[in-house]
Amino acid sequence: WLAIASLKRSTFPLLQISQELLSLLRAGVSLVEAIETLAEKEQSAETRGVLGRILEELRSGKPLSVALDGFPQVFPALYVASVRASERTGDLTDALGRYVKYRQQVEELRKKVVSALVYPVLLLGVGALVTMFLLAYVVPRFSRIFEDRGGDLPFLTRLLIQWGSFFDQHTAAV
Repeated sequence: WLAIASLKRSTFPLLQISQELLSLLRAGVSLVEAIETLAEKEQSAETRGVLGRILEELRSGKPLSVALDGFPQVFPALYVASVRASERTGDLTDALGRYVKYRQQVEELRKKVVSALVYPVLLLGVGALVTMFLLAYVVPRFSRIFEDRGGDLPFLTRLLIQWGSFFDQHTAAV
């Protein structure tokens, strides 16, 4: 759940940038040139700024993982750890490919969970509205009929009548 919750903490398009970076690296473009290309074509000032600062870090000789680590609100720890491990093995494209696949799976799972929750939430909402209508409108009207009838009523019926009377007298407060 933490991975799903952390997906919304930034407007930085991490999945898209990772996919584009992966494509450029697989095409044989160097890491610095790939990030430079991504920064140049980027329309969002925030994203362009992050890529620009990463580019500065790379040009100053720092590893990519150190540059990414400077933006914890944008790059999750798993992403940075994957890049750091790939720097030791020299296989950044595989690490990015695995992370992209992971993110796609998390997004797919999130969409499934959200779509699976739509029906129960809708059902609960409609059920709550119907219950409130019954308690606010129908029960107070019918409670008068039972009060006029008199006699010995079951406990739950008396409780419902008391609720109806209370609601009828205190509608605004309820």
